[in-house]
Amino acid sequence: MSLESIVSRKLKIKNVRVRQFLAEFHGSFILAYIGIGAAHATSGLLGYSGSSIHGALAGGLGVALGIFFSAGASGGHLNPSVTMAHFILGKEWSAY
Repeated sequence: MSLESIVSRKLKIKNVRVRQFLAEFHGSFILAYIGIGAAHATSGLLGYSGSSIHGALAGGLGVALGIFFSAGASGGHLNPSVTMAHFILGKEWSAY
């Protein structure tokens, strides 16, 4: 038995809701991290005043990466209010 198989078996999250929640959390984090970083970098506070196209492209990249990383487990909507509404109503998150 390899170390990789032992680690993947021990660290696998079996609860579907927890896996979906973590996927939404990580997707939203990626979106916010890249979006806030782009806004900070193009604001001129660092001595570099980038154009607005840099911020727009970085924001689009953040959305794309967030959806890419969370779509397989939770549908990738990246909206905490939608996630909580589906959780409260007992609906499946990945259905949308």
